Amino acid sequence: MIQKLVFSRFSEILQIKERVFFILGIIILNYNNWEVTIKCVESIESKCQLKYKIFIVDNNSNNDSFYMLSKKYNGNSKIEIIKNKVNLGYAAGNNVGIKKAINEGIKYCIITNNDVLFKENSIENLYNFIKEEPDAAVVGPKILSTNGNIQHSSLLSRIRRIDAFEIGRLFK
Repeated sequence: MIQKLVFSRFSEILQIKERVFFILGIIILNYNNWEVTIKCVESIESKCQLKYKIFIVDNNSNNDSFYMLSKKYNGNSKIEIIKNKVNLGYAAGNNVGIKKAINEGIKYCIITNNDVLFKENSIENLYNFIKEEPDAAVVGPKILSTNGNIQHSSLLSRIRRIDAFEIGRLFK
């Protein structure tokens, strides 16, 4: 019995050691647009050096999106495809991915549209900023159009501070 217990504890330790710990979750909502989603993922893979996990949430696409994404990323431990049974809309669809990331122990998440292509160091800059600013709960990047100009619609003129209690209610 003691040998079994020791062996059991040892195998648990090995499993923990082999498990990859991600510091960042990246949530991508997909609806009928798997080709664009793949380009977004490729930009993350080529530009991000952090330990991240991508959660692609298929929002009940009525084409082959879920199948094509599952086929493309089958066996990739850094990418998980989640299928919603109904289209939950933008906010609730993203919340599915956020909850999954939180359940996996990930503390920081990026929510991105699937048509975003990331530039070098952009993800690291967002991550480093939020880690260094204890009062920050949400960080947003400058958004550039395809010609390189800043999209001014993405800039906020005023930011409302919300307390930790209010943020906590969002994820219950």
